[in-house]
Amino acid sequence: MIKAVYIFHLTGLPVFKFSIDKKQDIDEILFAGVSSAIDLFLKELGHSNLYAIQTEDGTLIYSSKHGLIFVVHAFEKEDVKLGQFLVKQIEIEFLKDFSYFFETQDITYIEKSIFETFGVKAQKLYDQLYHLYQTNPEFFNIFDPNLPLTILLESVELEKGLLDDYPERTVKLARELYSKYDENIKKNVLESIGKYFGYKLAKKNYSKKLVISPKDVYNLLSEISVVDFDEKNNQFVMKLCPICRGYSSDEPMCDFFTGFIEGALNNPKINVSETECRAKGDTNCKFSLRD
Repeated sequence: MIKAVYIFHLTGLPVFKFSIDKKQDIDEILFAGVSSAIDLFLKELGHSNLYAIQTEDGTLIYSSKHGLIFVVHAFEKEDVKLGQFLVKQIEIEFLKDFSYFFETQDITYIEKSIFETFGVKAQKLYDQLYHLYQTNPEFFNIFDPNLPLTILLESVELEKGLLDDYPERTVKLARELYSKYDENIKKNVLESIGKYFGYKLAKKNYSKKLVISPKDVYNLLSEISVVDFDEKNNQFVMKLCPICRGYSSDEPMCDFFTGFIEGALNNPKINVSETECRAKGDTNCKFSLRD
């Protein structure tokens, strides 16, 4: 389980603390100890982008941005993945509410009562992520915790629409998604949604197989378009791509299919990248598999 959330300024000053389990108040000594540990590691390592510190009481999971350190205290190792998502969402929402304060104030003293109202939002973030963690744990191995929670939750809702009436409805939704998201997050979002969907679809169609092969993925893609698998170059060649049809782009833009192939294969040793794209003027869209 997750015990608590902490926020510190890089100077070591405590900013915010919140107990997830209302039955257990945060020990002030532990709170001070966390602060001291952060200060020590910053001095010894010389940077602020820490990932995690293992302690006798669990794992402290870190994120750092705009002069603040965000910490989630997880009791069990299996909760570290949940903690990674929670700490990033705490960071996103806290900076959305209070970045102005740290941009305008001379930080020599911080009145923590200013930030107490954030506890309501912290609890809501935890409740939403915990529910997702309990009902859809594989989601946490596929998506990027840096994406806003609204997009993460929306992606779960999209799953049914993507799986129903495959492939017609899937192609329609994938094209709609391309024009929905801002350029700065579009690639990340579309690859993640494609990866999640590819994983779910392969699991649905090949639930009895231990390993999904490129041939299996070829069978899935063949329902969407005219596609070949080039064994010599280890790549899928899509001759009629429904995603980039009618688009023009300087870069490969079929991020949904890049994620789809990688998610369907579900092999951490294989990375997929689109090396050629019809939207760029290439003859075909090509997706290369690399170890």
